[in-house]
Amino acid sequence: MSGVAIEGRLHPLAAVLYGARVVRNAGPLLLAGWVTDIPHLALLGLAAAVLVIGIPLSVLAWWRFRYRVEDGRLFVDAGVLVRRNRVVPLERVRGVSLDEPLAHRVFGLVRARVEAAAAGDPGGELSLAAISRPQADALRDAVLRVAAPAADAPVVADPPPFAVMTPGRLALAGATSGRFVFVPAAAAAGMLSFADDLGLEGLLRRSAGAVADRAPHSAGGIVVGVLAAAVAAVGLAALGSVIADWAFELRADPQRLATVRGLLSRRRTTVDRRRLQGVEVCDSPVRRALGVASVMAPVGGFSVSSDGDAAGRVRLLPLGDAEEVARVVAEVAPGEPPGLEPHPRAGLARRITRAVALPLLVAPFPFLAGQPWVGWAAIAVALVMLPIALDRHRSLGHGVGHRLIVRSGSLTRRRSLLDPAAPVAYTLSSSPFQRRRGLASVTVHLGLGAGSRTVLDLGDDQAHALITALQPWTREAAVRPAAPPG
Repeated sequence: MSGVAIEGRLHPLAAVLYGARVVRNAGPLLLAGWVTDIPHLALLGLAAAVLVIGIPLSVLAWWRFRYRVEDGRLFVDAGVLVRRNRVVPLERVRGVSLDEPLAHRVFGLVRARVEAAAAGDPGGELSLAAISRPQADALRDAVLRVAAPAADAPVVADPPPFAVMTPGRLALAGATSGRFVFVPAAAAAGMLSFADDLGLEGLLRRSAGAVADRAPHSAGGIVVGVLAAAVAAVGLAALGSVIADWAFELRADPQRLATVRGLLSRRRTTVDRRRLQGVEVCDSPVRRALGVASVMAPVGGFSVSSDGDAAGRVRLLPLGDAEEVARVVAEVAPGEPPGLEPHPRAGLARRITRAVALPLLVAPFPFLAGQPWVGWAAIAVALVMLPIALDRHRSLGHGVGHRLIVRSGSLTRRRSLLDPAAPVAYTLSSSPFQRRRGLASVTVHLGLGAGSRTVLDLGDDQAHALITALQPWTREAAVRPAAPPG
């Protein structure tokens, strides 16, 4: 690419968004000061200073923001007091996310995030607060190096959705995923911490005492209360999944994969296929019983904020049955995957020891301290962890062929199909307990923020064979034609 492909600036609404961010950041400080002994007149002066200084700075931030794609690079010029000129080679771009929050949708605008290779650090993304939809599409195509069609070329429509999610399937995905089930508890903890920071600990204690006085104290009442809380958490998780992933679609063409999702805020994440390092299928005991699973794809350089999930991964299918999962996996990683090689039975004892040793060691002390119910609870935890340990060992497996396959986990089991050329390094580790049983673990590092995958409790011969297969010169020798004799 030579010359200027595209150039532009932000929509004027970006100035309003910058100003709203200044007010939002100052809001908790002003609220905390309002409920303490700081004079209210001083707080009003501070609020006025925030508005008088913050609004002009927001307008200047919008005015000085420029971007352009030129000579195979993305240039972004921004900054008010400190001018920043950022240059990103297009070959370092991992993907583009186009978000449509509610305020943007009202005005037909898009928030664009360009994910650059920066080890998954949120600082590695370039964010354009508000641009028009045509600008966003042109920027996405330019940084992902999609050639513009010729003037006389026929109009080609977007590919039809490769996979879609119904509201019922999304609700099931949320109800069976810790990603949403634990959100209500985390939100409650955050609210309590914020209230404590505001000096409302006395009100918290009184409220907790009133709740404790009204709570049932019988065993049956406690069980009913716990079950009601669990049902409420699962219901909120299902609702959260429906809102976050509403009308989820996966679209695929020969160059890119794109996901579209969201009810209040529509988000479109586009990833160049060349940046995908493989595909992963994740399930749990509940999902295995229902015959469903989710599908992720590791992508180097994706930050946590890019897709709302985790660093280095993009979600391709929140939940699907065996047939849907197989279709998505075949689209990303075509070909028959290698078979899973089981790991030695010597690792079973290690799985059991790691699962039940701690609760069994703790159990005697509550009996000695006159708290037998705590001891029985520790024993119950050990009994629950025992079948989990057995399932974790049963799930272990790996294989190497045209793909590297790794499977591990129980409560969250993950089967990774990776490009053997994706790992940038590996670590061989062996604890004293592993060495005594002839075991070792190999950690494969994918690099660029995509994380690592650990192959647990291999036999020594298996570990040696795996490391040999991962070495690039060994792979090249395996595919290089043999030299003629003589």
